[in-house]
Amino acid sequence: MVARRKLPSARSRRAAVTRLARLLRQRRWVLAGLLLALAVLSRVLPPTTATRSLPAQTVSGTVMVLDGDTVRLPDGERLRLASIDTAEHGRPFASEATAFVRDRLAGREIRVRPSPEGRDHYGRLLGDLEVDGLSLSALLVEHGLAVVIDPDATGLLANQRQAVSEQRGMHVRNARAEGPFALTRGRFHRLDCRLRGKSEGEQVATAGEALLAGRGPCRSCLPWPP
Repeated sequence: MVARRKLPSARSRRAAVTRLARLLRQRRWVLAGLLLALAVLSRVLPPTTATRSLPAQTVSGTVMVLDGDTVRLPDGERLRLASIDTAEHGRPFASEATAFVRDRLAGREIRVRPSPEGRDHYGRLLGDLEVDGLSLSALLVEHGLAVVIDPDATGLLANQRQAVSEQRGMHVRNARAEGPFALTRGRFHRLDCRLRGKSEGEQVATAGEALLAGRGPCRSCLPWPP
């Protein structure tokens, strides 16, 4: 005769469920603690190679200035200044930015500091030029000859904030120009711009607000300067 298995009582089933729930809660707290520890360590430990600034290299030879934010290095490599944008040829302050870069580079010690991003979609090297130890990108922004197109570039945004408040360079062309303007990554647009995309996105009332948010004017709809 086959013996019947004794089924657990209702009390024992409830006790098992309680133990399982307690175990799950304990594991959840352990996971939360691990996540918290990782968050703390990410703030304490030094940045990885992907986010750390790469070492600068001294340039030997003549650097050809193509426009305010692009140069050709002595080895033929084109370098685009990362995080900033100067006006296109024919637009306000385009020639001033180009002349400023030529003047700054002439007869000075130049060092190339590559950006961790590597290259842009045109294949140009991204980075900055150090001129006598100073950032060329920061100098252009400080003098109102370039705008920041990287919302995360806090140092450059501080320079731009001062340039806007003191109406330097292109900012004399009224950064209070009324919108509204639509913000995308790195740019601000007129509301009817075809490059905005389908999403409405965040909007601001003036060009000055867009500039201080780290956006430069769209090169298609040209919302600013007037």
